[in-house]
Amino acid sequence: MLAEIEELTIKCLNDVAKTHIREATKCYEAGAYRASIVLTYVAVCFDLIEKLRALAAGGDAEAMLQIENLEKFQTRQAAKDRAGVDGLLAFERNLIGSFKDKFQFFGTNEHEEMERLQKDRNRCAHPTFQLSAEAYRPSAELARLHIRNALELVLTQEPRQGKAALQALQNVVLSSYFPKNVDDAVVVLRASPINAARPALVIAFIDDLLFGAATEGNVYYGKIVTTYAVNATLILHRGLAEPRIVRNVDKLALENGEYPVRVAAAIATRMPEIGEQISNPARIIIRQWLQETIKRRANSLRRALNVSWLRETAIIEIGKLTYEQLRQFNIEPDTLIVDRVVELLSSSVSWAETNAISDACGVRMASYYTSDQMEKILAAASDRSSDLIGAGGFDRVVKAVAKENAMGRAGVLELLEKHGLETDPLDEDADADEVIDGA
Repeated sequence: MLAEIEELTIKCLNDVAKTHIREATKCYEAGAYRASIVLTYVAVCFDLIEKLRALAAGGDAEAMLQIENLEKFQTRQAAKDRAGVDGLLAFERNLIGSFKDKFQFFGTNEHEEMERLQKDRNRCAHPTFQLSAEAYRPSAELARLHIRNALELVLTQEPRQGKAALQALQNVVLSSYFPKNVDDAVVVLRASPINAARPALVIAFIDDLLFGAATEGNVYYGKIVTTYAVNATLILHRGLAEPRIVRNVDKLALENGEYPVRVAAAIATRMPEIGEQISNPARIIIRQWLQETIKRRANSLRRALNVSWLRETAIIEIGKLTYEQLRQFNIEPDTLIVDRVVELLSSSVSWAETNAISDACGVRMASYYTSDQMEKILAAASDRSSDLIGAGGFDRVVKAVAKENAMGRAGVLELLEKHGLETDPLDEDADADEVIDGA
């Protein structure tokens, strides 16, 4: 444990704070736990003041104001003005709270740990804080905990406030070059401030992304990159990020508004491990949304197949998809999606409808048809249960399957012959891939 504390002490950013935390550690080793806690608090105060100076030097208006007040009180105290002493005491008393409320340096849990250090320091250093005549005797474990918290949460952290860090992350995510896949998003965010971020920043970033994506006027509003950023953050900080994402999806699903529900549904279906954990009320809302949504409907239903409690609804709704809705489909299809395309082609009632279905989704699914699915289409053409023969769209589907599908030209010819259909569409395209040799 002491070796770990020493490793953290080496990483301290401020030399004065490092000196005080080393003294605190020596007091701990000697069993002087009250002195250890007092010195730990002093180290934190020194470090936070230096962080204020760094932020002020960087142009932060609030930090500049606080440093101006500090120096004013120090000048008055040096002149033996009692108001200066009172001002300095108030400044120190409010320092930790200020770093939470005005700079977002501390999250709620971190702030509670620092407040506890402040209270324990007062109990150690001020006899008047004790209601009983017995001296306060902190345990070794408590003194050690305060040293570790001071090092991890304050002394080893860069003097960067939450707002600035969130702005830096926003610039990364909203860059036109931010990747549109999770693996690459992880690589990019690993090189950003979120990789080694304190818990407060991780949580704030997740909140920023999810609620921003659902809030009109926010820079993240409606941006699909937010889903990749949330997923990448989950991978980088799973233990901390997962419960926060689940909580936020629950809140968004229960908000009054189409966009919050859309964002909740997008996360629940794109990240099934999150979708499986959300509350029953949120599930009811998302299931209803899935039944009613129009935009990118096919994509949403395809992703919903991966969430156990949505799968049954998704299967039913996929069976209702129109060819116009399938035109928008642009992700890896499931067999059920391809089945729906086959069903539409196999039940077409006119050449115009066949052409429309083929152009919207029939040709695009060419590489995904199984032999059985292709047989169903050709059987419908053969027995005239669907108006396919003679439609240019049908010919285009057959040609595309012969060219792009694993069954190849030979497999398609075999199926055409099996069902007594003309092979002309393929014969006309026989020379399409030949290359002219020479002039």
